Amino acid sequence: MMKLHLIIILTCIVSFSAFGQANKLNSAKPSRPDLSGVWFLETSSRASKRVPFADAKPVILVLTHQEPQLTIKKIIFVKQKSQAEEHVFYTDNRGESYRTLRPRPAPSRSIPVLVKSKTQWNQENKLRIKTTMDLSAPVGMLRERLFEEWSLSQNGKILTRKIRLIDDNENQVYQYGDVAPSRIEEWTETYRLIPQSEIDNLIKS
Repeated sequence: MMKLHLIIILTCIVSFSAFGQANKLNSAKPSRPDLSGVWFLETSSRASKRVPFADAKPVILVLTHQEPQLTIKKIIFVKQKSQAEEHVFYTDNRGESYRTLRPRPAPSRSIPVLVKSKTQWNQENKLRIKTTMDLSAPVGMLRERLFEEWSLSQNGKILTRKIRLIDDNENQVYQYGDVAPSRIEEWTETYRLIPQSEIDNLIKS
């Protein structure tokens, strides 16, 4: 009888210990911000004239976020006509790869682009996306590197995107053997969370 009681007690101790370890592991996983929503581009510090569709208004992001999958759908409106592009990212750093077209002034001149990226949270709950874009231009293969950092405000209504673009296309040999440095551009975009019903009003404004 004593032996049976001892076995029961030991079994309970092992069970509670395993339960405690599981809770400890679960609590150790950081809680990530939910980026889901419809986001309207409120401000952008980018001044480059080389941006495709620089006159697009408004710019809207539709984010669907369920860890580790993040779907980003970008919608732009040019002369009240919408154009959309959607891609899926994984925040566990597994990597993404897709092909797209770089818009040019004339649709027939659009450039095929191979995009490869890595997506990961940092310790400050900021989402970082590192992207390499290989462009099949008429002059040959060109490369751009993009570094993004996404952060959500405490009230969950403002989404900030910091961008650093390194254009390796200009890193080529010129006359007298000089090498032009890569063009580096940095800017910040601020998005405001909006209800679905507000989109129609933004298009008309």
